[in-house]
Amino acid sequence: MKNASLTLLGLQQQKAVLFTLLCIGCLFSLSSSFLLHADDKSWIAGESVGQAEALKDGWYSQKVRIRNVSAKSIFVYGHSLDSPFVQIDTRNPETMEWESFGIGYCGTGADLHKVKNGKEFVATIRLPGNLAKQDLRVRLHCYRSKADKKPKEFATGVLRMVSGNVGGK
Repeated sequence: MKNASLTLLGLQQQKAVLFTLLCIGCLFSLSSSFLLHADDKSWIAGESVGQAEALKDGWYSQKVRIRNVSAKSIFVYGHSLDSPFVQIDTRNPETMEWESFGIGYCGTGADLHKVKNGKEFVATIRLPGNLAKQDLRVRLHCYRSKADKKPKEFATGVLRMVSGNVGGK
């Protein structure tokens, strides 16, 4: 009888160990899957650098630091990393909706520029004075390789160029 209860206890312990290993395996599988997908969700982070500069033509210029926060290199399209092709959205203060501010670029001389994981670059953006005091975000198209045909679009968080009144208004 003593041997039978030891065998029964041994079976229960074996089942407990197998169940524990199965749970650990499931958790590992879930966390690995999350890590793979997290890379696709956030390739970039952005922030304003310093104060906006008022230009003679009534526009404002702002430097924005863009950091590759993904696990791999990305490629950004533009004339250089200082001048990538970006889309700028401003938030309408009355409706609080994001509105696209269309910026035209001449594509002559543009190419893909590599940004290694963990590295950053500073891009300069420009907005007219009447939009410069609104919240803005910068959208950037990123590629995983030069062979990619379809970019992924990412937006920075909310940025601010100018606080208060612009141009004495």
